[in-house]
Amino acid sequence: MPKTQQEVVCQGYQILVESLG
Repeated sequence: MPKTQQEVVCQGYQILVESLG
């Protein structure tokens, strides 16, 4: 479970960047 909304945003952003390459 996520700790804070900021962590979720950061993780989601990283995944998005990696997906885009």
